[in-house]
Formats: sequence, C-alpha cells, structure tokens
Amino acid sequence: MPITENGIEYEIPKEIIERIPPEFYQAFFGEIVSVFGFSWLIPDKDFFNDDNPEAAYIKMVDRYLFSFEGTSGWHAAFVQTCNKLSMEWLADYVNDLEWYDFDLFSAKITEKTMDHFCVSEHNSANEYYKRLIDLHSSKD
Repeated sequence: MPITENGIEYEIPKEIIERIPPEFYQAFFGEIVSVFGFSWLIPDKDFFNDDNPEAAYIKMVDRYLFSFEGTSGWHAAFVQTCNKLSMEWLADYVNDLEWYDFDLFSAKITEKTMDHFCVSEHNSANEYYKRLIDLHSSKD
C-alpha cells in the first residue's frame, strides 16, 4: 500500500481482479443479504421523492452495501462467496492483507458489486444464474 500526496492508495492487483468472474458479484450480493438481512428492502420515503424508481432503488442498494464494507459480516459473506464458487485463492489473498488494505479492498469490491449488480447489463439473467444452471446440467 503506497502512501502518496493523495493519502493511502490501494489497487487490487490486475492479476487478481482479472480472475474474478462476473458471477462473483451476484453471488456476493446474495451472501450480503443472507448475512445482514433484507430490511433495506422496506422502502425509505426519502429515496422515493424521486420520479425515477430505478435511481431510488440504486441509492438504497448503494447505502445498504456501503454500510457493511470492512465488517466481519462483510468478510464472512465474501469468504462464503469464494467457497461457493471454488475461489479459495481469493479468500486466501484477502486473508493475507493488512487490515488497512482489507478496508480499501472491501471498498473496491463493494463498488464493483454496485456497478455490476445495479448499473450494468449483468443485472438480469446474470452469470451466477447461468453458472448454477451449467453446474446442475453437468451433474445429469
């Protein structure tokens, strides 16, 4: 972790980020909900003053995800996602980080989860669903 004139900076190494498949983010979001519950789905009137329900939804999910990053629950959801997707190498990488790098790592993964889950084209018949279908098809 370099310390620059902008403060502490951390980037997930390119070789790590390139190995994280798109379905990781959907699975991770599901684990976050499993760990922390879904009370965030109860509409907050402050978010729905907007005429754009999709934007309100994204704001709610953003607040929800970012409120848990760096916590032990976030870490548990992350490790469980790694286990589900046979990505123990990623859990090992995270477990070897210093706490301050873990905090920055979790913020970046949370950003990517938001982008992937709520903003991108991956939010419908997503890669996680396709991976589960492929997994179950291969067992037949």
